[in-house]
Amino acid sequence: MSTESDSGDQRREQVENLARVLAEVIDTSRPKNVAKTSWALAAFQALTKNWAVFLFVVSVVGAIVGWLVFEISPFHALEEIAMKQKEQRRTELQVEYKHRLVQRHIELANSFLSIAQLEAAKIEFENALKLDPNNVEAHLGKLKAEIFLPIANKEYIPEIAERKLTLVLKERPDDAHVLSFLGDIYRSISKEVALAYYQKAIVRDPTVASAYHGIALIHDQDKNNDDAIKMYEKALSLSIWHQSYLNNLGYQYLQRKDYRSAIEKYDLLLKLDHRYLLTYYTLSNAYRLTGNFQLASSYQDLLIELLDDDKITALQRNGGEWFFHTDFRLIHFYDYPMKKCYAYYNAALTAHMLRNAGKAESYIVKARRTNSPNERLVKELMRHDIKNLKQAQKDYSELLEAFSEKYL
Repeated sequence: MSTESDSGDQRREQVENLARVLAEVIDTSRPKNVAKTSWALAAFQALTKNWAVFLFVVSVVGAIVGWLVFEISPFHALEEIAMKQKEQRRTELQVEYKHRLVQRHIELANSFLSIAQLEAAKIEFENALKLDPNNVEAHLGKLKAEIFLPIANKEYIPEIAERKLTLVLKERPDDAHVLSFLGDIYRSISKEVALAYYQKAIVRDPTVASAYHGIALIHDQDKNNDDAIKMYEKALSLSIWHQSYLNNLGYQYLQRKDYRSAIEKYDLLLKLDHRYLLTYYTLSNAYRLTGNFQLASSYQDLLIELLDDDKITALQRNGGEWFFHTDFRLIHFYDYPMKKCYAYYNAALTAHMLRNAGKAESYIVKARRTNSPNERLVKELMRHDIKNLKQAQKDYSELLEAFSEKYL
């Protein structure tokens, strides 16, 4: 016989001996008037004849005692398995949520790149990298935002910027954001090359609003107003609260003498951000052209207050190049002395229209004290504004002519 069989026989004998001892103990402890063949003892003796069943019953009894007396769960092993599965699922859900969150940050960042909101894009890419430091899309996106920022702020060397963008194109040949910013670089060098880059960006991704805006700027500078307004409107449809898009579209309406639409865009722009200085020039001009000199004067006075606030003039949206149209050329504004000079002359003109000679004179003095080297260009723009105002408000022609003769 095998060792395994011997072992089984020994266990069987041990169980039977244990059963006999238990029977004797029960028999000894029971009252003498109880028959030896009581039903309980008979059941116990029958049970012990099958040691496997006996062990099962003992295990069940032990489990019940452990549960009731010592609060030991009979399902501990199953509960442990269930807990491990639950923890594993929680971990899986956390990983899935982290992945979705990373993708959301990247999607949001790319949408910001499409509308040239570069600081916001950079922050979102950095948020993605905090959750997933090795994410390739986030690393590339952050790199693009860092390259684009100096271009948008016009604080770049064209050759260096072009080489950086070309390097990114080697990694992503059809990257619409890079193509759009290459258009920005070439806009002042070659309009044809710039337009080609913008068009290629739009073909690659029709939601890149910055490309439409770049095309609009080229048409605007070439005085192709019909084409410019279409592109500005398309850009704005993709970014309905973009400050530059709103302002430039409002200016197009102003040039088309659609003063109501211009005022509507400028009002929205100031509701979004009352610190956007360029809006005050064109909004006050629009009100003045409609004959509302009092409201025009209020906005001009407020503009002058804001121009004296260093925190507001330091905002990125208020820096950079501005330009205004005349019949012969664009007048470009690059510095605050020139911007202040134009604000003072404008306020003086409106005060003159309100027949407030003292206020008009004080603003002329302040305009001259800016010592702007470009005051002659400001006066050229003022003469253009007065010409348009004569056409819109014919009853004030003599008053306007008097202002020109005295101050311009």
